Amino acid sequence: AHVYFFEYLRSRDLNPDEIPLWYHEVIAEGFQNLHTRTYRPELRAAFFDFTEFDRRYPQKADQSVFYGAVSSFAGYILARYSYRDLIRVIDEFSDERDIDPAFIKVFGSSLSSMITSWRLTILLPYSPFLIGVVLFLYLLIGRRDKYWRKFPLDLRSLGEDEETKNRRV
Repeated sequence: AHVYFFEYLRSRDLNPDEIPLWYHEVIAEGFQNLHTRTYRPELRAAFFDFTEFDRRYPQKADQSVFYGAVSSFAGYILARYSYRDLIRVIDEFSDERDIDPAFIKVFGSSLSSMITSWRLTILLPYSPFLIGVVLFLYLLIGRRDKYWRKFPLDLRSLGEDEETKNRRV
């Protein structure tokens, strides 16, 4: 997929180095995802900013998350648009020399809003769990606090405790 993509860039008089590295991988992963959808990415991929890798790959420890995020983002785009639209972004990029206006022209949304929507689709299945945790914490912390507020605080008893402590010493 990379070789064909490089040839396509050359036919558009574009140097492959002008295109952000992460978009090279979106094209390649999108090509792989055309007929087979990939697995659900690990949760970390939703929080990984793959767009910061314009010229270099991430460190080895982060590469699996990088590819998972890119593959999932490519799958998100292909579920809503066609592979040809991914290529049309390059056509628009050759005119603008900026990826964000190219995304707006092709998809009608900025890159950042598409990434936000993609992240929401990844995080949405976790929302019942999150609601459960928040409810549990509310019941544990908030309700317990109200329970203890109904008992009056007697400052004299605190003073007596200090006296008792001083007698022992």
